[in-house]
Amino acid sequence: MLCSPIAMTDALSTLPPQRGSDIIDRLLRADGERLLLGELLDGLHERAFGIAMALLVLPNCLPMPGIPYMSTLTGLPILMLAVQLMLGRDEPWLPRRIVRWGVSRAWLARLWRRVRPGVARVERHLRPRLLRLTAPRCERMLAAVIALLAFILALPIPAGNLLPAWGILLLALGITERDGRVVIAGLAMSFVALCWIAVLAVAGSYLAGLAGQAWIWLRGGLGL
Repeated sequence: MLCSPIAMTDALSTLPPQRGSDIIDRLLRADGERLLLGELLDGLHERAFGIAMALLVLPNCLPMPGIPYMSTLTGLPILMLAVQLMLGRDEPWLPRRIVRWGVSRAWLARLWRRVRPGVARVERHLRPRLLRLTAPRCERMLAAVIALLAFILALPIPAGNLLPAWGILLLALGITERDGRVVIAGLAMSFVALCWIAVLAVAGSYLAGLAGQAWIWLRGGLGL
């Protein structure tokens, strides 16, 4: 007995949504030496904002050597996506030059294999809950937090990338899966990251002052 189109649509609507990790697996298994950012956005459809930001921030979530200026190269697109989400856009847009930017699919796959077990463990606990925290108005506020973290991520701050990256990752997952508890965890991580950046800024300012005083003392001692 054949099902009517309406019945098939109803049956499909009851299926659980595909996990973000499964979508990333599919993208990394696709043909092509490089994964272009435009290809990533096209493959994510309505979940493009959250999953794209999560995937872009992955290279910064592990304390490992990578491509030079990776935090800047990934932080700027995340910042653009977060600003668009904050402004209420339904679909992401990026300049053509950035859309054509890509990374080695094999390199990203190796990185993803290291991160995926942790993401999968988190995903097993993800489900829609505390939905007020992911309502459109709150989503825009969360996007503003991500934009701030992405701006920090794009700056060349020594030892300042890891915590903001994890804050972005948790918030992006929470927005994608509509999970308010993960959003709360992301906000907590964001607060810790901002405190850490403040500590680095104060320490840097103090060290710069000491260096200035040492230079003045040295110039006086040498009679310069």
